[in-house]
Amino acid sequence: VLGGIAMAFGAEFLDRTVRSQEPIEEKLKLAFLGIYPRIEESKEGLVARDLEVFAQPKSVAAECLRTIRTNILFMMPEKPLKTIVVTSAGPQEGKTTAATALAITMATSGNQVLLVDADMRRPRMHRIFGHQNNAGLSSLTLGEGALPDLIRSTPVPNLKVLTSGPVPPNPSELLHAKAFKRLVDEMAERFDRVIIDSPPVGVVADALVLGTYAHGTVFVLRAGATSIDMARHAVRQLRDVNAHLVGAILNDLNLADHRYDSYAYYYKYGYYED
Repeated sequence: VLGGIAMAFGAEFLDRTVRSQEPIEEKLKLAFLGIYPRIEESKEGLVARDLEVFAQPKSVAAECLRTIRTNILFMMPEKPLKTIVVTSAGPQEGKTTAATALAITMATSGNQVLLVDADMRRPRMHRIFGHQNNAGLSSLTLGEGALPDLIRSTPVPNLKVLTSGPVPPNPSELLHAKAFKRLVDEMAERFDRVIIDSPPVGVVADALVLGTYAHGTVFVLRAGATSIDMARHAVRQLRDVNAHLVGAILNDLNLADHRYDSYAYYYKYGYYED
């Protein structure tokens, strides 16, 4: 019994992944924006999970996103964050789902929101909203077409989407172009909020370039999966290019796990239950 207890404590001690608010604030020196709970994949697949906060506005996930939205808006009340990049340290951490949910939540509050798929290597926004991806962000950067013509509608009121467009051979160089910076400025003029889904920082340099253009960057960490060392390295890279780090979202947090009882109590209080 004592050996089992020792092994359990040892495993917990050796776990180098981010699981709570404390390492985000103490080790990464980031503001904690909130959690996004684990949403089990339904028979409708990934698309249904990405649109959970729109399909279930009274769900725990939707309430969590409203908290995150409020925290982001309070970060700079005098100078609104019009363009926000959402990124992560590595792949499969849920930054696309988080970006989509954040855009939906801001749109449902009355803002005119544009959701931009800047992950040109692994684009997903066109699949989430059921659009073709024959033209989009890459096309506009190359001078092909105009922004109003390539903005697509969504089922969410006040939310538009700009897909990535054809995958270019050199996405990072495309983002460095002056035309791309002018495009971001045009988006900010046309919309109240622009949410940009970026590739992971630890994989390619795209997020670092985008971070220099945007008013703020939101960092997504997957609970129990993102290592503190990888996250620290990614955050250091963003700070090196003077990206304005707004804070971090702890994603895919399993509220059924007893280790997260404090979060479960807070978010499952049942404010919206009948």
